[in-house]
Parts: sequence; structure tokens; C-alpha cells
Amino acid sequence: MVETNFGANGSCYPSMSSCVWYDISVIPSSCTDQAWAANQCANTGGASYNLPVALACKNGPTYTCRGPTGNQFGSAMYPSNCGNPNAACVPTNSTPAPACDNAYFHPTPVPSPNAECQVGQTLFITFLPGP
Repeated sequence: MVETNFGANGSCYPSMSSCVWYDISVIPSSCTDQAWAANQCANTGGASYNLPVALACKNGPTYTCRGPTGNQFGSAMYPSNCGNPNAACVPTNSTPAPACDNAYFHPTPVPSPNAECQVGQTLFITFLPGP
């Protein structure tokens, strides 16, 4: 699921009149922190994943999530080519995306895989070919 959050004064960094926060979420709708800790949200309805997608904005990270779904991260059928949900990095132009956290796999990953598109910049959403 592509998620956007349109911000205004006070929610943008650095302080500016407007911005768009962007991220990809594959969290099953009924997943909680406790369910993730117990079994990575197995039996909670499956990952919220439909199509391979990439999100990017100038000077920000590119988040890429593509299938196929599988059991690499538990039985919730998370896409196996969507970064590592246990990674301690977010993708940049110099950091390989598969090793980094490219999407929200559970409610509170660290670091949070979201970024900001600043005022006047274009958010690119690219629907990718399948795996």
C-alpha cells in the first residue's frame, strides 16, 4: 500500500509551508506489536501487498517493494523482495535497497521507512513489472 501524508507548517522538516511524507506499508490490517513479536503477524489476514511499486523524491530515498509473496519473514506472506524488515538502515542511492528496510512490515520498525518530499518537488510513484 502506498501511503502519503500531506503536511503543513510544523509537520515538515525543515520548517516549510507544505510537504508530502511517503512510505510503503505491507502490514496486515489486524497486526499489532504483540502479534509481530509473537509470530510476525501470522494468521492476521496476510500482507497488504498488491503490485510491485517504487516511491522516490529528489534528494530522498527510493523505496522499492516487489514480490513474489512468500514465507521468508513468517507466514503472513510478506513480499520477499521488499527489503529486510529487521534491517538497521533505510535505502539511499549508495546503500543497496534489498539489505534495508523499504516498507512497514510491522507497526513500529526502526528506523521508520518513510521520507519527505519537500514543497515544489515531485513524488514519483512507479508501478514496476513483476518479479
